[in-house]
Amino acid sequence: YKPHKNYIMSLDSNTGLSMLMEAEKDAREVIDDARKKRIQLLRQAKEEAQREIEKYKNERMEQFQEYKKIHMAGTDEHQKKIRKQTEEDIVKIGEQINENKSKYKTYYFAWLAMYK
Repeated sequence: YKPHKNYIMSLDSNTGLSMLMEAEKDAREVIDDARKKRIQLLRQAKEEAQREIEKYKNERMEQFQEYKKIHMAGTDEHQKKIRKQTEEDIVKIGEQINENKSKYKTYYFAWLAMYK
């Protein structure tokens, strides 16, 4: 008994078609798995980047606060020191004026006496 030629081709064609469809299904699953994995990796990378950014931001903020603490704290003390020195200088200048006032009057009257 010999099967009909068309029947054999039909079996081979159906078998080949089903194998092709099975291979296409497997390929689709592999691609879907790869996409899911890529998306997961991208999310992980984004989260890691966010953590790194936050860590860097906090480090820089700490450095800034330390810098501010060192440089700004001295500013208040420096200003107080300058004010105190200025007040002392004003007092000294006032004292010198009072000391020299009588000398100036003496010289001024002597000068007026010479040229009158």
